[in-house]
Amino acid sequence: MDEITVLRALHARDPAKAKSAFERTLSHLESDRVRRFSFVRDAAVIGIYDAIHQVVTAYREGDGVEPDRSKAFQWIDKAVRDGLDSFYFDLASCYRDGDGTGRDILKFRKYMTLAAEAGETEAMFKLAITYRDPEFGEPSVEQAIYWTNKMAARGAPGALIQLAKRYRDGDGVEKSDDQFLIYAQKAAAESRKRWPGKGASKVASGADWAYEDLPESLAVLADAQRRKGQTAAARTLDRQAVQAATDALDVAKINGANVGQLLPEILLRILPLFKNKAGLVRPKGATSYRAWLERIYDAIKQVGAHDPTAIPSDLVEAIYELGIAYLEGIGGVPDQRKANKYLSEAAKAGHGRAAYLFALSRLKARDKAEFDRFIDMASKANDVDAMIAQQVAAIGLTGRRFDAAKDALQELRRNVLKIRNSKHRVGLADVSHGIAHYTDGGALSSMLSGTPSDGRNAVRLSSTVYVNDPTEGQRLREFSEDGSTNPLAFLYKDVDDPDALSWQGKDFHVFIACFSLQCDSLNLWRFYGRNGTGFSIISPMAVFDAESGDGMLRGPWAKTRRTAAKLALHMVLYDDEHVRQTLAELSKAIKPLEKILEGVPSEDARRLREVAIAVLGDLMYLYKDAQYADEREVRAIEARTLGDPEIKTFQPGGKSYARLYLETGALLFRESGSKVIIGPKVDEADSVELDLRHRLAQNGWSASCSVERSEAKYR
Repeated sequence: MDEITVLRALHARDPAKAKSAFERTLSHLESDRVRRFSFVRDAAVIGIYDAIHQVVTAYREGDGVEPDRSKAFQWIDKAVRDGLDSFYFDLASCYRDGDGTGRDILKFRKYMTLAAEAGETEAMFKLAITYRDPEFGEPSVEQAIYWTNKMAARGAPGALIQLAKRYRDGDGVEKSDDQFLIYAQKAAAESRKRWPGKGASKVASGADWAYEDLPESLAVLADAQRRKGQTAAARTLDRQAVQAATDALDVAKINGANVGQLLPEILLRILPLFKNKAGLVRPKGATSYRAWLERIYDAIKQVGAHDPTAIPSDLVEAIYELGIAYLEGIGGVPDQRKANKYLSEAAKAGHGRAAYLFALSRLKARDKAEFDRFIDMASKANDVDAMIAQQVAAIGLTGRRFDAAKDALQELRRNVLKIRNSKHRVGLADVSHGIAHYTDGGALSSMLSGTPSDGRNAVRLSSTVYVNDPTEGQRLREFSEDGSTNPLAFLYKDVDDPDALSWQGKDFHVFIACFSLQCDSLNLWRFYGRNGTGFSIISPMAVFDAESGDGMLRGPWAKTRRTAAKLALHMVLYDDEHVRQTLAELSKAIKPLEKILEGVPSEDARRLREVAIAVLGDLMYLYKDAQYADEREVRAIEARTLGDPEIKTFQPGGKSYARLYLETGALLFRESGSKVIIGPKVDEADSVELDLRHRLAQNGWSASCSVERSEAKYR
């Protein structure tokens, strides 16, 4: 009697004994993979549960049989039809990935839901994630939260971590630092129970996130403690999270398991300990700093060996810092070869500064092709020094002339940044009452529609064509008194359109988002608040960036750092004295450029002046005539080509043309201290207020954003 006949008879009498017999026979067939597969397949036909998994694996990996993903799918589908609910998850994954069958998102959700309802925690996790991703059908925040809560009820650390983050961010729930801390503590406690320790040969679950739960939960708990002002406890937890991440990486390496980028990201948490308040590496800790960067780099490589996704920007920054450590001899002797290795890797991962420095090293080595390649990478990452160097190189300047023009324009850029981030800096004292954006009821209604994940609570940057000042952008270059010559005048000679910004041979158009430090101003209600019938949306400074190093130019080359959710805001200045001071500072910065222009051909000089005008563009729209001083305006400014894909349009009622605008990510209403002020002439204000409170509550913003009435005395 053959093995299968015996097994069939035994399975009919005693399935448990049949399973043991199956395993014994399997062990005897390890050396003959073809015969082993034949036996496993026949056992699966009988109904031996473990044999079905073996058949699926064999067809997927080509173990003892020709690989055939469609046959693997057929066996999984048969198992489900035969009532084996443990295969729901596998069947759902096949439909999700199109693995052995056509991709079918409806069936993916159907079978993943059945798996989750059968109590499979990982299925709940997949549903919680995919219900937020449009790639998997219509997103549903409610369903995502439902399955997260179901996971949390089972004590799943991943779900508790997600709940903690939602209370941290106010994502579908009322924002609460207390609840953030409570769920972070629960997540850490559950993760500690499940983590078997560094010496374990296996982790409780084969899923990637089993390795990440303890490190992530400790990191989240550290953030929650920091939110509550418990800095010392947070630092201790940071160290624990880093140690847990290090252990997890070591265990994963031993087990040959795949883990995600989260673990090396957690290792970044102790980097600040090596630096002083100015961000410079402390000499005493420099050796340890470089060694820790090497450890982070090794972790990135461990993950990257099986993870094709892009390296997160904070890890790319760590690779760049490692390159700088070898370039400048921080923590050991300088090593140009290693510096180039790490800088080129960071550059290829999208780090603009790394690409720029590596490009200069290639130019020094007289490798023009590599210089062009990496300077282009740096420009596409919006590194302004690289953009300037690329422009100077495109003009055709070489050798000392290239260096002199590049250095002069970059020094002008540094002065522009210094002026912008000092004279135009929005200080905390300036924003004690918040930052106001006046708008109408239609725009506000749109911002509050949908769900938080829709990102409708955004701000628009509109074309300067629509502003109320006909001299917009001209205040600095047109200013003169007592017959003196404006120091910027020589830049604009022979320029056909002084308002135009040109870069890389393309004309740019300026977009502005206007805010005010006057949150409830009678004049602003009249001019920008629909004559008192609109609304003033107030945001705290935490929503914005007070000191950005980016420039206003965002060209078609820019692959990263496009319109950000956290807008860089700068103060508009109005009085003559501020204009005089700025022109005096710019005059000193421009003089080296004047000398260079005298020694180059006229066409080269004209193109260099265009670059200088574009560099100055970051200041030109931050000065207005004194008659507008009571507006106390602050601005976000960007410049784009008219063909830029991020430019959107809408058609005003009754107009034959469309208006152009850019749009930020979601940023309004979410931060504590936000408010909406109802205009002094809004009809039925009681009903309007109730509606606004309801909408804010629906989005989970009622704790962070209040609704108030204007106190302006409108006549």
